[in-house]
Amino acid sequence: MRAIGIDLSPYAPWPSRRSVLMLVLLGLAVCATALKVWLDSATLADFQQKHVRMEHTATQTRAPLTDAPKLPEPSIKAINEAIRNLNFEWHRLFEIMDSHALEDVTLLALEPSDAGKLLKILAEARSLEAMADYLQSLSEDERLNEVVLTHHEVAEQDVNRPIRFSIEARWGYGK
Repeated sequence: MRAIGIDLSPYAPWPSRRSVLMLVLLGLAVCATALKVWLDSATLADFQQKHVRMEHTATQTRAPLTDAPKLPEPSIKAINEAIRNLNFEWHRLFEIMDSHALEDVTLLALEPSDAGKLLKILAEARSLEAMADYLQSLSEDERLNEVVLTHHEVAEQDVNRPIRFSIEARWGYGK
């Protein structure tokens, strides 16, 4: 008897064209992905090197903070004085002066000194009584201490002959 070559397997021993094409496409996709990962890692390494170089350059070219230009002492004092004047408590001072406004007394000038809280007041009054009332009113205020009349004179050249006077006081809350 002769042998019969019957193959009961549904698949052929060689892969079909379709499966070969799929394997080739899968291989190409794996190669493309590997190439992309390799290029990205090379780009990342290059970026990191550039970043390190830029940081190194920046630290070497940055001037130290101690090399700032020095201002002369008079300039520093003038700047500090300007800052003190800007931060001065003008609203409190005007509240004090407004609370003592009299019809017969005109306030001409205020010269506050924040360092010692010394206040110099220049005013004019129509009469000696008005000047004394104003001085008494300032003396009774608890926000003013050591209220002293430092100078007064009658303005002879003026028709109304007002009394011009200066007062010094320490100002601050509480006596």
